[in-house]
Amino acid sequence: SLREGLILASIIQKEAHSEDMPGVSMVFQNRLKVGMTLGSDVTATYAADLVNPNRDRNDPNNNLRVLETDNLYNTRKHTGLTPGPICSPGITAILAVAEPDENKRSMRYFLTGDDGKMYYSVTDTEHTQKIRDYCQKLCSVGL
Repeated sequence: SLREGLILASIIQKEAHSEDMPGVSMVFQNRLKVGMTLGSDVTATYAADLVNPNRDRNDPNNNLRVLETDNLYNTRKHTGLTPGPICSPGITAILAVAEPDENKRSMRYFLTGDDGKMYYSVTDTEHTQKIRDYCQKLCSVGL
C-alpha cells in the first residue's frame, strides 16, 4: 500500500545515503518477504528519542538499552514495518521502494562501514564477519 511504502521509505531515508537507498530497499523487502525482522537501529532510536530527546547518545550502555527496548518501533524485536513513518522521506527513498536494486536480490543484511561504504551480505555469518572487518567504530557505539 502507499502507506506501507512511505513507512519503508522513511526507514530507508534514515538508514542510507542516496546512492545506497535502492540496495537497502531490496534488503528490507527481502527480509519482509521471508518474515525476518528488519533489524534497523534507526527505528529503535526514533522511539527512544520520542521518549527521551535529551538521552546521551555517546553512552554505550544507553545505546544498548535502546536496542533492547520492546516497543512497536523496535524492528530488531518486531517483524514487519513500524506503526508509522519515522521521518518524512525524500523522493530518492520513495523511488528506492518502487525500484529497488535487483542486483541485491539475494542479500539479507547490510551495514555502513567505518569508511562510509555500504556492505551487503547473504548470511548472518557473512554479515558478522563484515562487522568485524569493516565496522569497529560505528557498529559498537553510536546510535
